[in-house]
Parts: sequence; C-alpha cells; structure tokens
Amino acid sequence: MRFYEFEAKRLLGKHGIPVPRSGITHTAAEAERLASEIGCPVTVKAQVLSPAALKAGAVKLAETAAKAKQAAEQLLQLDDGGRKPKGLLVEKRPQVTRELSFGVTYDGSAKLPVIIASDMAGNVDAIADEHPDRVKRRHFSALFPFSDYLAKELVSALGLTGADLARMTSIVSRLAQLFLKYDLTQADITSLAQLEDGNFGLVIGAGGGSLTFTDAVRKHGGRPANYAALGGNPSVRKAQRLAKLILSKPGVKKIAVMSNVVSNTRADLVARGVIKGVVELGLDPKETIAIFRIPGAWETDAFKILEKYGVDYCDRSVSMSEAARRAVAKIGR
Repeated sequence: MRFYEFEAKRLLGKHGIPVPRSGITHTAAEAERLASEIGCPVTVKAQVLSPAALKAGAVKLAETAAKAKQAAEQLLQLDDGGRKPKGLLVEKRPQVTRELSFGVTYDGSAKLPVIIASDMAGNVDAIADEHPDRVKRRHFSALFPFSDYLAKELVSALGLTGADLARMTSIVSRLAQLFLKYDLTQADITSLAQLEDGNFGLVIGAGGGSLTFTDAVRKHGGRPANYAALGGNPSVRKAQRLAKLILSKPGVKKIAVMSNVVSNTRADLVARGVIKGVVELGLDPKETIAIFRIPGAWETDAFKILEKYGVDYCDRSVSMSEAARRAVAKIGR
C-alpha cells in the first residue's frame, strides 16, 4: 500500500522524527483558518497518489492565510486518477539553511536493506542517477538490531559534525528502524531540513512545559533555539548554570523563563539564579530576560527581585500562550 503524505508524516512523528507543524483539511475556508493558526508562510499540498496529479502541481506556496485559501480552492479541483484529493495538508514553511535527503529501501542485488543519503534535496534515486558523487550508501541487516554507529558513519560522510551530526544520526536511525518495524518496501524523506539557528532560548519548568511553551512561541512567530528544563525545586546554582548554558548558543539574544504548572518550586530561587547567570555573562537582565513566569512558592519575593532588575514578569493568571506572545513581541520574529 502507499501512504498519503499526511499519513506518512503522522507515522514519522509517532516515531520521534521531527516534522513541520501542519494540519489536514478538506475545504478552502478550513485551509485559511489553519494557515492562520500555524503561522505563515505555509505550503498547501493536495493529498493525491496519482503521478499525473503530482506533476500537475499538487503543491502551492502561500505567504498569507488568504493566499492559502486561494491555493486550496485550486488544489481541490485536481484530478487524482478519477478521484478528488483526499484532503489538503497545510504545513508551516520554516526558514532553512540546508536540505538533505534520505531513503531506505531493499537492495535486491545485495539482498540487504540499504540507506541512501544525499546532501541535496529531492528523490534520492533521481539524485543518484544525475549526481552520483552526491550520494552515499550503507547496507544493513534486517535480522539484527539497527546500529546507530552505521547511521552516524553515513551522516558524517555528508559532512555533518558536532550537534548536527548527533541530531541527524538519531533521525536516520529512527527512519531505518521504522522501515524494519513495518516491513516497508521504501521510506523516503526528500527534504530533511536543517533549520536556521533560532534567536530565543527557553528555560522551562517540568510538567510538559518544554513542549507547551515551545509550541506557543512558534505559534506566535518566534524561533526557539534551544531549551533546558529546570525540573522540580531547582537551586539558585542550577538556575544560574542553565541560564548561562542557554545563552551560550550563538545567535541567542534573549531567554524566557517559564513553567506551566503551579508547584512548590521556589520562584525566588529561580529568579535569583537566572539573574545571577545573566549578570555573570556581562548582560543586562532587563534586556536579556524577555519574560518570567514561574507559578510556584515565594512568588512575591521573586517579583520583588525581578522588579529590582527591571525584568518583565507575569503571574499564573497569564496563560502560557499570552506569555509567549509577549516574549516574541520583544525580540521580534
């Protein structure tokens, strides 16, 4: 069987492979609403299987929600081999610095599965025909557990190093494991994008705060660069070290200190630690800490400390989404 793109991406996401924010819809009006929620620019993709429909222009770019509606109206008229499109995938179009492609299939000659990788975007089979020097291959066993080392060796051959190498190794390894788990004949990622470094660091509490706040920042147009979890009851030293760690990434200009649950974490200790870390880096807390929202114990004392340094803060009555909006507004998109 063949998967529609939205089905394939759900499967990828289920197995920890990152995919852009997206949603499936069936009308032009819903596409406009979804584009507005996700944040433009977006890509609108007709969910079709017919090669002729794909070649007929099943993908359109939209810079605004209104243009997403116009694109959807056109795409819904495509002929998918005598059928209407299954739906429309409205997907966030991120800022990209580099694109790679990967495919996993079965090599009948070697009688082994093989991962094919390229430092170009596109169908890896087509790239192999036109640019054989831009393609790397590694065979692996279908009988034994997949080795992360093999994935690392392949990704390294594409020229990736450091954190990029580690992150991409994890993605390739999961793709190979997914291929084996579901006994697939082929699994392709035609554009695995390396995103532009973000400018916003997140120091986040526990309780799912990392996912909640990261999504909220992206929804409002922010570009999270990295995050660190405070955990429960962090000490001044822990908060200090995490703040310095987050700010050490090139391009990070501001941080947000957030938690989405009320707990017994001492908000005053977090405030002291984060401010101490910022000051030790020679930075101004007022200019560096975009927002502080830690609904814990000793909040009144925390607010006094933050006010002393001119740091913007909010209490538990302000939602995570609103706090994210305020933070993004300060740093710009």
